[in-house]
Amino acid sequence: MIELSADMAHDATRNHLDSMRSSLETITADAITYSVALPARVNVAALTVIPTRLG
Repeated sequence: MIELSADMAHDATRNHLDSMRSSLETITADAITYSVALPARVNVAALTVIPTRLG
């Protein structure tokens, strides 16, 4: 998502994406905390994190 707006020619869309990006909270730490708190018997093959504002 970070690189997406760099090449956009449409100013309004680029500005909207920049605004949306700045309003989202960083959720990486929450995802890491969740994945390491799982019991040892649980194997996480993939973890997809989607902010609730986008999901």
